[in-house]
Parts: sequence; structure tokens; C-alpha cells
Amino acid sequence: MPSTQQIDGAPNIENMDLTDFCLPAIMQFGYSLLFSIDIDPRARSINISPGSLWFDLTTDKTQCKKDKEKFSNAASNLGILESHKTEIEAAFQMRKNLSRKNEDPKSSQSQEFKKNTTLKELNSICPEIRWRSVFAKVFKEVEYEDYEGLPITIEREEQLKQRCKQHASALQTDRKYIMHWFYVKFLY
Repeated sequence: MPSTQQIDGAPNIENMDLTDFCLPAIMQFGYSLLFSIDIDPRARSINISPGSLWFDLTTDKTQCKKDKEKFSNAASNLGILESHKTEIEAAFQMRKNLSRKNEDPKSSQSQEFKKNTTLKELNSICPEIRWRSVFAKVFKEVEYEDYEGLPITIEREEQLKQRCKQHASALQTDRKYIMHWFYVKFLY
């Protein structure tokens, strides 16, 4: 895999993958736009659940308006709203499009809300994320390095699978907009 660091230490945006975009938010907040991760102390398991983009901005007009306002305010606070207005609007539109739920109602009704899985299965559900690397970095940061034997529980598997594909595709086709979106979202 190509390096995500340039010689001067700055991120090499062109080589960043979905893990690189999600990991800073996961490390800071425990969740990203795509997924969240935590340890259930009672069950002693790793929980993977939907991230902060769990609602459909194409149908939830109230949430869409609030989200767009927060997004614009964050861009304004960064001083980039006016100078990059087109890119910021395109980034929010991408966010809105990626929030669209495409699940078949029949499959979502029969789908288990939570299920136990393995790292290997998690890699096949969302191969766009380097799960082993995420776990190693997150659990090292919180000084919980004895995670390898813990069971993994996933919430809304089909939603994660769909969103991973959507985000990876957007990263390939509209890298500049997804980059704006992730960075502005990280800051609000």
C-alpha cells in the first residue's frame, strides 16, 4: 500500500484510504461518519455500530437543515466557506447522498440488529476499512491492548456493508469533496 505520509510529514491525501479518513475521528470521539467502536465492559466485547451518519438526510428534512447549518458554520469558522463555497456545497451534497438508505425493507426487517462476528467476517463485510489497524491504534491509545481475544458484535451489518461501498466509491470518484466533508465534519 502506498505511503500516506509525504517526506515533509504532511498527509499524502491522494494515497489516503477510508481508514485514514475515519481513524482521526474514531481516535478523538470513538465514532466517525461511517462507524463507531467501543468496548462493552459487561459483555467484554468490541462493539461496531453505525457512525454519526445514521439518519437519511434525503428524507429527514429537519435533520438535513440542522446538519447543513452546522456544516456551514464549521466551514465559516475555518474561514473557508466563502473562498470554497462551491466545494463546501458539493461536499454537503455528497454527505446528503451518502446518507441515503438503500436497504430493501424486507431484508432490513429480517436482518438481525446485532450479531456476533469475527475479524475475518468484519473484513469481508467492510474490506474498505483496515480493521486490524483500527483496533490496534484505538486500543493502544486507551491502553487496552488485550483486545485480540474479545468477541466482536456488529450492529446493522447490511447498513455498514452498504455505507462502506458507498464511501469507498465516493473516495475514488470525488476525493476532493469527501476530503472537505470529512475534515469539516471532524471539526464540528
